[in-house]
Amino acid sequence: MAEADRFAASLLPVIQRLQRTGIMSYRGIAASLNARGGRWQVSNVRNLIARAAKSDAEGV
Repeated sequence: MAEADRFAASLLPVIQRLQRTGIMSYRGIAASLNARGGRWQVSNVRNLIARAAKSDAEGV
């Protein structure tokens, strides 16, 4: 689980940059990540953001 937490934390800045450009929906974020060569679904984005937020709140 620690590896997943690290992955989420490493990708969160990318997602935050997308959000600052106005891409706020999980669907939009997934589409943007896919355009960069990823294979993302809405549920993956939602889960990653939730994991990163939980880790941040716990101070991990």
